[in-house]
Amino acid sequence: MKRKKRKPPLPSETYIGIDPGANGAMVALIGGKVLWTEMPDSNTDILDWLESAGNCTRNPRVVLEQINPGFKGSGKAAMSKLYGSYTKLQMACSALELPTVDLPATKWHRLLSISPRKKTENDYKWKGRLRDIAQRMYPKLDLWGETQKVQRAVADALLIATVCKQQNGGN
Repeated sequence: MKRKKRKPPLPSETYIGIDPGANGAMVALIGGKVLWTEMPDSNTDILDWLESAGNCTRNPRVVLEQINPGFKGSGKAAMSKLYGSYTKLQMACSALELPTVDLPATKWHRLLSISPRKKTENDYKWKGRLRDIAQRMYPKLDLWGETQKVQRAVADALLIATVCKQQNGGN
């Protein structure tokens, strides 16, 4: 009699972090694996990626960086596009019934003990600092072989996924 090979059990949790910006990304921490993607262009691709990541385990959780539609210092067109992306991601998570918590950037920064952005830091330096923090936390990730642009895009989502994991009791 031929014996069936046992499949290894699925990890119990999936922790997803989403940075909704045009240069944002989505990251899923699943067991010892890290799945990531730059923010897809189409609604269908966003939904497909989230569905795939969310179906990897029996208990997915999501933290989505909260966007305030009245953020000072940003142009109306840019803010409108960013807020549109944010609400689209909320809808995708809702449609897939993924438990989602919206956290402002200042809150997830605090939860990871990241000091606030300095007045002397431009966007490039600030994103570089967040990238450096993410790289120290996940030094073996294949992401670090990508371009600086990709690394900076994914680093925020990776840190947000880390907060998701911490907030939901993951080790």
